[in-house]
Amino acid sequence: MTQQSGTIPTCSHYKVQSGDTLQSIAERVYGDDTKWQVIYDLPVNRLVIGDNPDLIQPGQGLSIPHQDPITQSANYTVQAGDTLQSIAERAYCDDTVWNWIYDWPKNKQVIGDNPDLIQPGQVLFIPSSLLYADSGGGGGSIH
Repeated sequence: MTQQSGTIPTCSHYKVQSGDTLQSIAERVYGDDTKWQVIYDLPVNRLVIGDNPDLIQPGQGLSIPHQDPITQSANYTVQAGDTLQSIAERAYCDDTVWNWIYDWPKNKQVIGDNPDLIQPGQVLFIPSSLLYADSGGGGGSIH
């Protein structure tokens, strides 16, 4: 099986093949070609693709986010059942980098001294993974 056929898992890296479009990749990842924007909106993908989402090139490496990702460089309102780990998994596809969220100065003020005690309704800033991409901070597959 080549990358061209079958499905593409979320939280993976994908090498663009000849004939691919963001729409065709979204169809294979999410079963819905209208969700191409989810792939394009990931900051690391925008760096690779540039300003025109219609111009992807064979060989480009794209990161494939969750179908319902938490937006980076934006505020997020904590929901019932959330943990910093689950938020990090949806934002970065890596639950081990929860400290990126906790260590953001205003987030520490909102959360307090115990990162295990976040409450529904708290508003946290989700920093861009690009801030950490070259820092060596955290493991993870997409950052």
